[in-house]
Amino acid sequence: DREISQNVLVREGYRVGILNATSVNGLAGRARRFLTNQGTNVVFLDSQGSGLSQCEVSYANEALETSKTLRLMVEYFDCKISQNKDLDSRFDLLIVLGNQFAQRFEQ
Repeated sequence: DREISQNVLVREGYRVGILNATSVNGLAGRARRFLTNQGTNVVFLDSQGSGLSQCEVSYANEALETSKTLRLMVEYFDCKISQNKDLDSRFDLLIVLGNQFAQRFEQ
């Protein structure tokens, strides 16, 4: 089913980092609100300039490939997925927000 239970995301308990790679101020904060409202544990928030077109989500541990948290990010943010064995140990998943997602909020 397409619905992802908040309880499932809380049980998974993965630590999520969010980077805003767009020129839209506050985009990472909006993403954090959405993810925390869904039960996701956001532990890191930052900006890294602009220029990324599509959202990217990366993970280090292969076990996350089937996680509901990863599925939520891919579906909501329309992300490409990549495995990164050198991912910062502060988080299990890192989402880098791109311009395609930012366009949802432009007026």
